Amino acid sequence: MGRGETLKKMNIYKLAILFLLVFQASPAFADVVWPAMFLEMKMLIWWVIAFGLIIEYVFLRIFFKMRILEGIKICIVMNFISTLLGIILIPLSGIAWEIVPGMIIYPIFNMGTFNPLTWSATFILAVLVNLKVESWTIIKIFKRKMQKREYFFLALANAFSVGIAYYCLFIDNHF
Repeated sequence: MGRGETLKKMNIYKLAILFLLVFQASPAFADVVWPAMFLEMKMLIWWVIAFGLIIEYVFLRIFFKMRILEGIKICIVMNFISTLLGIILIPLSGIAWEIVPGMIIYPIFNMGTFNPLTWSATFILAVLVNLKVESWTIIKIFKRKMQKREYFFLALANAFSVGIAYYCLFIDNHF
C-alpha cells in the first residue's frame, strides 16, 4: 500500500470517527447547552421524523401539485439532506441566537437562556433552516422553480414538523 492510499484510508477513518461523534453527541454531556440542542435531539426521534415526512409529503402533493412518486422521492431526499445539515445548522443557529441577540436581551430583562423568547426564536430558526435547505434541494437538485406561495406552504409544513418535535420537548419532562 502506497503513501497516498494510507493517507486516504486515514482520512476515511477520521471522517468515520467524526461522523460517529456527531451522531453520538448528547447535550447532557456538553458543558454548555441551549434550547436548539434539545430541539435537535427531539427532531431525530423516529416517530417525529415519520410524522414530519407524512406532513411534508401531503403539503408537496397538495400545494406543489406533485404526482405520488415524485412527491415521495422529493420528500425523502429533501428531508434526508435537511436532517444531515440540520444536525449542525440548527444548533449553530441556536449558538448564533445566544451570541448576538441573547447577549443583548438577557441582561436587559434579567433572564437566562431557557426563556420563552429563546424557545420561540429556536422554533423560528429551526423552521427557517429547514425551509432554506429543503427549498434549495427542490430548486437545485430537482430543478423545480418555487413561487412565493410554495415557500409559504413549505415553511408551514416545516412549522408543523418542528412543532411535533416541540411537543416532544414538553411532554417529556426530562428533555
